[in-house]
Amino acid sequence: MSELVVVGFRDQYRAAEVLNELRRREWDWVSDLADAVAVALDGNGGVRIQLNVDLSPEGTPRWIGLWRSLLSTTLFVPAPGALKASKANGNGGPKQSACVPCDPAWWKEDFRISDAFLRDVGAVVKPETSAIFMLLHSEQIFPVLRQLYNYGNMIIHTTLTAEQDEKLGAMLAPA
Repeated sequence: MSELVVVGFRDQYRAAEVLNELRRREWDWVSDLADAVAVALDGNGGVRIQLNVDLSPEGTPRWIGLWRSLLSTTLFVPAPGALKASKANGNGGPKQSACVPCDPAWWKEDFRISDAFLRDVGAVVKPETSAIFMLLHSEQIFPVLRQLYNYGNMIIHTTLTAEQDEKLGAMLAPA
């Protein structure tokens, strides 16, 4: 099973620093951070995203769609324009959106993520704060959460059901 985790920080620059530091660790679960994002909200309503970009055609666009819609759902801000993914179709034609799921309502209506999780993330990530959003696949989540508590001011997490895990796996799998 997987765990959707958001680590919140009281400083708008801290999430990016911590994400980079965590990626340098040699813990078993650190490979899951390859697709994590650091999000910072400034005092003027601006949103900044730090994301690793996988240049393979099947890599980043799916993750961009996932994070774009979750950020729109939890932070109640319009989907960041920088998180729009597109790819050329197979016959060299015009680019089409590879943003899956693009509709933020997907999280509530189809994925059925907990309203409490969405509410708590929205309450923690406010102007002049930052957060790391990650999807972890550790069978022993509590030791991982203990390690994360050494870095963040607030951790919000939800365990995904087998059905939710399957939906995400299918959505993120290469086409």
